[in-house]
Amino acid sequence: MDYNELIESFAASLGLEGVEIEGGAAAFEIDSMKVDIFHDAEADTVMVYGEIGQPPSDDDRSFGPAMLKANHLFGGTGGATLCQDPETGAYAIFQAFPLDGMDAEALAAQVARIVDKTEHWRGILNAFQVAEQEKGSAAAEEVLLDAIHGGTGGFMRV
Repeated sequence: MDYNELIESFAASLGLEGVEIEGGAAAFEIDSMKVDIFHDAEADTVMVYGEIGQPPSDDDRSFGPAMLKANHLFGGTGGATLCQDPETGAYAIFQAFPLDGMDAEALAAQVARIVDKTEHWRGILNAFQVAEQEKGSAAAEEVLLDAIHGGTGGFMRV
């Protein structure tokens, strides 16, 4: 199945009509979130991309670096990559999957994973913003440390 057929089949499985593919990209709204699906023809992969949101402040010295730490060995991302859109400044999460052998059902499963991860990181961003506003940067950094270490505060629970 080629990329265009995959997207058409995926859209049909969700009951979406009139989906347009422009420049190898298709955009969907799933659970009130914009999800983009891109085709990287050179690598023959499908990339699923979910937008997390804008940085918490103009002086973002904590959240961005925390996202980089979560990318380390995919420890906080489950194989996806956190990034920042250079044009809009928005944080996002994406993952690439081989197009070969991909069908609508497999794509739907991968899109669901990215949507879940996007929701997760949106929650972390929101908690960070609330902590930063209410209690200051030290509390906000504690939210990030807890999120990066899976809620363990960096220690193994016994």
